[in-house]
Formats: sequence, C-alpha cells, structure tokens
Amino acid sequence: LTEDWRVIVTTSDITDRKRAEAALVQARDELEARVEERTAELQDVNRSLRAEIAERQKVEEELRSSEERFRQLAEHIDLVFWITDLADNQILYVSPTYEDLWGQARQTLYEQPASFLEPVHPQDRQRIALALEQGSREEQENELRLERPDGSRVWVRTRVFPVRDEQGQIYRLAGIADDISEQVQAVHLLERRVEER
Repeated sequence: LTEDWRVIVTTSDITDRKRAEAALVQARDELEARVEERTAELQDVNRSLRAEIAERQKVEEELRSSEERFRQLAEHIDLVFWITDLADNQILYVSPTYEDLWGQARQTLYEQPASFLEPVHPQDRQRIALALEQGSREEQENELRLERPDGSRVWVRTRVFPVRDEQGQIYRLAGIADDISEQVQAVHLLERRVEER
C-alpha cells in the first residue's frame, strides 16, 4: 500500500517582522541603558543632596549653638548690650538689663528706637543725641544721667562701636552701657573731702 502524501508548503517573507523584532530589541536595550544611566545619575544627585543636607544641618546646629552662647552672654551680663542697624535705624537686639537700667520696656525701644533718649537728663540729652549722630563714624564713650520713671537717677557710661561689613563700610552700631552711679558718688565724696581740707 502506498500512500500518497501530499504536502503543501507555504512560504512567507518574514524579513520585515525580523527587522521589527530586532529594532524592538535594540530599542529595549537602548532604553534599559538610558534608564540605568539616568538611575546612576539620580543616585549621584541623591548622594550629593544627602551630603548637602547633612552639611546644612551641621551649619544650622552650629549657628543655633552660637546664637545660644550669644544669648547666654548678653542676657546674663550686668551690662546693657545693643546692636543697631544704621540702614533702617532699627534696634536689632537689646539685652534685658536695659529694662532695669533705663526703666523702660525693651519692646518700646524696638518700636521707637529714639525712646532711649526720653529718660536722659535734659542737660545731657542734646549732647548725647549729637554724639550718637557723630558716633556712627568712630568709637565713642559718654557719661549721662538717667531720670527713671520711679524717680531715681542713675549715672550711665555708654560705649558705642561701629561695626563694618566686608567692604569696610559701617553698617551697624554695637554698644554697651553700665551703671556707674557708685563710682560717680565715690568721686563726688572724695572731691568734697578734698575741698573740706
């Protein structure tokens, strides 16, 4: 028995499909390479940002620590300490001792920078105002009398120092003031004793 086998062969050209598959494989490989490259770049940027954030946090902590040390000094010293910005004539900082010595709230001084002159003895006020105008150019020391709201009078020594920026321009004034009433009284007492002899 012979069987007859018939075979039907069909052919089709798959060249375009193979090219398309090859192009897809190449595009996939290129895309994966770009994704890997971009991922590596992002990882580098991420590491850099983490380092920058850590450095910024370190600087901020150092600044906080420095500010804390400044406040501890300025708020616990028996002297009045202040800093004034010359550009806008604003008090940037005044220590709490101001309230004890001047008999005024610090907030009043922040809101009205010239208010510190109000308790200055009338005979000293104009001299001090003039000295402050000129004092923005050089270091100076002054003695003045304060008549406080409670009626007491105190002698005060002020020292004002110009603060310069990187270009050498004066842009702030820093100052200290202390109660010298006991020293003035001691000098007056000695003068009287010398006159009595």
